Amino acid sequence: MKTTSKILTALLLIIFAATAAVAIEGSSKDSKKGKYLYKKNCKACHTKPANSKTMAQWQRIYDSGEHKGGAEAWEKMSKEDLHQIFFYLYDHAADSAQPETCG
Repeated sequence: MKTTSKILTALLLIIFAATAAVAIEGSSKDSKKGKYLYKKNCKACHTKPANSKTMAQWQRIYDSGEHKGGAEAWEKMSKEDLHQIFFYLYDHAADSAQPETCG
């Protein structure tokens, strides 16, 4: 049981590190396209700006793969589009180097 716990913990740490590394490597191009996609697909329901959450909070939402408004909202978009929206939100989170100052 202890071994299983250690293996599971190690796997979770590896997954977290890998997704964090991907987020850090996001380019400004991804962030710009992500902002466009967010405004086009999300802003009608999600009126709060990217800086309404921290980087860790956006990471958890992205990693969970769940959308509180229903799965169909995310299913309509490609993985690449979701990834670019994530880059925009992550790059402009409250604790990021460039928090969003206006919508």
